[in-house]
Amino acid sequence: MASRACGSDGCGNRITGHANRVYCSKTCRERENKRRSRARAKTEVLDPHRIKRGDPYETLSSSPTLVEALAAGSVSQRAAAQAIGVSESMFSESYATFLADGAKAEAAADWTMAPDIEKLLQLGDHDYTEGEDLDAWLNAAIEAFVKFRHRFFRTPRGPYITKKFHRAWIRSILKALMTGGRYLILSPPRHGKSELLVHFVVWLIGRNPDIRILWIGGNADIAGDMVGAVKGILEGDAELRAAILAPGQSWSPVGRNKTTWGSTKLVVANRTMVLKAPTLRSVGRGGKILSMDVDLIICDDVEDFDSTLNEKARSDTRHWWFNTVESRKEEHTAWVTIGSRQHPDDLYDYLLGDDEWEVQVDSAHDPACAKPEFEIEAHVQCMLFPELRSYGWLMSKRRSAESQGLLSNYEMVYLNDPRPPGMTVFDPVAIDRAKNWTRGFGLDFAQGEGIGYHLIAGLDPSATGFQAAILWAWVRETNKLYLVDASNRRGGGVYPAFDLFREWLDKYELRHWLVEDNGFQKEIRENKEIKTWAHRNDVYIEDHNTQGGNRNNPLYGVGAMSKLYESDLVDIPWGDDESREIMRLFERQMIRFVETSPTMRRSATRKTDLLMASWFPMKAVRRLQKEVQAEVSSDEELSYTGFNSTEWDEVP
Repeated sequence: MASRACGSDGCGNRITGHANRVYCSKTCRERENKRRSRARAKTEVLDPHRIKRGDPYETLSSSPTLVEALAAGSVSQRAAAQAIGVSESMFSESYATFLADGAKAEAAADWTMAPDIEKLLQLGDHDYTEGEDLDAWLNAAIEAFVKFRHRFFRTPRGPYITKKFHRAWIRSILKALMTGGRYLILSPPRHGKSELLVHFVVWLIGRNPDIRILWIGGNADIAGDMVGAVKGILEGDAELRAAILAPGQSWSPVGRNKTTWGSTKLVVANRTMVLKAPTLRSVGRGGKILSMDVDLIICDDVEDFDSTLNEKARSDTRHWWFNTVESRKEEHTAWVTIGSRQHPDDLYDYLLGDDEWEVQVDSAHDPACAKPEFEIEAHVQCMLFPELRSYGWLMSKRRSAESQGLLSNYEMVYLNDPRPPGMTVFDPVAIDRAKNWTRGFGLDFAQGEGIGYHLIAGLDPSATGFQAAILWAWVRETNKLYLVDASNRRGGGVYPAFDLFREWLDKYELRHWLVEDNGFQKEIRENKEIKTWAHRNDVYIEDHNTQGGNRNNPLYGVGAMSKLYESDLVDIPWGDDESREIMRLFERQMIRFVETSPTMRRSATRKTDLLMASWFPMKAVRRLQKEVQAEVSSDEELSYTGFNSTEWDEVP
């Protein structure tokens, strides 16, 4: 039997006696397999058309003369195949593909996006430019997205419902994209959040294929599911693809792999720029985020039961948040965090107190609703999403929480109103009794009654952020306190405080203030202009020092005010939207107040402290009460009157 040499890249040894053997040894066979693998990999990277289009495709692409001859019939496909050195069937397949690609390219060159689709994507003349009216652009963009969603996305029951609070979410994200801002959205679960965000991301990619989005979820699997949902729409929605992309184009790139079209990231094929970061990438809470610039960070339900289980877990989340996620925030980067409260001391609680974050808080049921709980069918307009989540559904969640002793969890998750269990100082039931649904801010309580009262206001100053003030009317005859007005203004300092002094003097003839007198706050009382004005207008601005722990004094501290509510000696205006809006914040701060825990002593938003401002006037109220007691005592008959007839230095 004839002998022959070892395979093409073998050792060259002669093989004899084995007709079917190609290599002389196993080592030579493995070496050749590796060589072929490297060659295939190089071909796939350098020339994807050889895999997808066949060998003759490149020849046809670079030989317009051959293409013209084939089209004219002067050269047959068989002759062309023989000249190239391939089979006629391979050439025929490549030639057909070449003609189809040419037709698609010609159609794409003549294609323009339909004007109605441009409007849905806010492209061209409708795109936002610096200096334009941002509010007007946001309104138009929101309408465009809602119409886009209604046209391309449907549920088995019909189009998706985009509620008013959904529009507010989209407005927040769009504004953040235009301004590089940060928005915290607290929403109850099961209110259409995930679907809305997926549709919005598709809309963003449709209008700007060069956008870079980072999606952070509670864990890697949940975050990956969101990427998968977006990818599924881009791959499977033929109507959407035909509306936005030119004929022959696709969202997914040719020769896609895990680096361009994987389970955790994707890069759309119609990008116009070469960018390091993918179009969309997902990562779970606590995960590493490689060096990448992004245009939008979406943090979706990053807090859950596990991440808030104990102080260490909560601390770990905050450290990861600052050290890892914060590092991705550039000046232009929009950052939106959306979720529901999981613990009174969760990450969201800290973001609520950070002035860098704008906030929107939604409750599944309006806390101001006064309808009886048993009238299930009456609770419609007071529900956040009545078309999908009825009052009956919400009450089933409450009953389930009550049966397990977890009512505070229900209020925290579905109402976004966390109450530290077993540690509250102010009784929520007593606070509810104090709400007066017949009046708003003002002195209406005293009209027509001839009630004598003394006005006293407290101011909790702030050099930056929010400045809080509460005005009380103390009624001598009943010893009752009526909350007359409240102020919670962004931008503190000496002159905003001075403006409020003058405003309430004109409005209520208020001439008695108690102002915190620690640190910066001293500047208000020591300001020469304010002192001159106060002297001329007979306004008494009294200091209130909160250092030394007096705010936690069991007899005179903030918590001692709870006895006034329990004794029904407080009347809070709750009769209109203006009063309810600021009084809800006041109510949350009372419910959240915990004397024994410095960690949880923070106010509901930390941006302001209406509760402290309401406490300052109690110092003056106690003095007034003592004066009344002294007057009452002076009217009593003395048990011994012999003192009146003695001299000051004689023993009776």
